[in-house]
Amino acid sequence: MGMADDLDLYDLRARPAPQRDAECLQFYEDVYGPSFPDPAIREEVDTWLELLAVEPVPPRPRLHVIVAAERDRRVGGASRIRAGFVCEYYARSGAALGTYLAVAPDVRRRGLARRLVELGRQVLAADAGRPGGTGPVLFAETEKPDRSAHESPTDVAARLSALARLGFLCSELPYVQPPLGPGKPPVDRMLLLVHGPSLAGPAADGAAPGAPAAVSPWLVESFLRDFYESLGAAPDRSPAFQAMRRWLAARDPVPLLPLAALIPVAPTAARAAEPPRG
Repeated sequence: MGMADDLDLYDLRARPAPQRDAECLQFYEDVYGPSFPDPAIREEVDTWLELLAVEPVPPRPRLHVIVAAERDRRVGGASRIRAGFVCEYYARSGAALGTYLAVAPDVRRRGLARRLVELGRQVLAADAGRPGGTGPVLFAETEKPDRSAHESPTDVAARLSALARLGFLCSELPYVQPPLGPGKPPVDRMLLLVHGPSLAGPAADGAAPGAPAAVSPWLVESFLRDFYESLGAAPDRSPAFQAMRRWLAARDPVPLLPLAALIPVAPTAARAAEPPRG
């Protein structure tokens, strides 16, 4: 096996509890953990297991772990998780967050990330009460290219290029991620992204055809308040949240920019672009 067409995609939330927990743990240890080595931006698996098992009370989100699994065709054989997309629906703001997207190295560049995001959007649309229709605006995060502590410039470029191909755009919001758990710090080296295709439909009402991509500042602030409160942070006492709120108040709508401009130029390409010397 190993080809993308041989992988089954499904939502762990819909699995029976024993399989759900075992497959979630396997994804966490084998695929997610190596992809997100920084503890400041990595969630704990116990958080996922808890949220997958309950219908949360807002502001806590409804969590989904969409996975791609190689199926062992033997009787009683177990799945081997090769990729996953973790996403959350926030009922109060009606927004969604794609928290993590991870694909094992040997099955990359086969369209898996796109398939995972599309299935995630379908699941989130059902959460929003629009099954088969346009889902909620999908936010995401990624590390700033000049602040990544665990990647080479080549890896940074590959990550941003992959996100750009998936349709993600970035905002210039001075974004600060709230602490993801006890003992974890807030993180100021992240970009807040928006999945461009998720802006279609109700999110784009009133937008002129061909207008630059943008999102409502009210929606961004409402989502951020949900996100902060879901993690136990108090947004009204957070200097970072208040700074973001002031920034948003001065921009209606919030412009969204292509990620391509942030992709580092490879050293060889930079040298090739230099004028001749002498």
